[in-house]
Amino acid sequence: FSPDGNSLVWTSRNGKVILWNLNLDYLLLRGCNWVRDYLENNPNIEESDRHLCDNINK
Repeated sequence: FSPDGNSLVWTSRNGKVILWNLNLDYLLLRGCNWVRDYLENNPNIEESDRHLCDNINK
């Protein structure tokens, strides 16, 4: 973990290093960008759930 708690470094057995961004605002933005079309257009989604990402900037 980084001192500010926003990053995690992970190393695999083959030596590959991955830096994970754990900033909650960043994760919410990425997650909402990923599912936004699904939430807005899937006919099986409840109306209240369609707006889960409305306050998360694109």
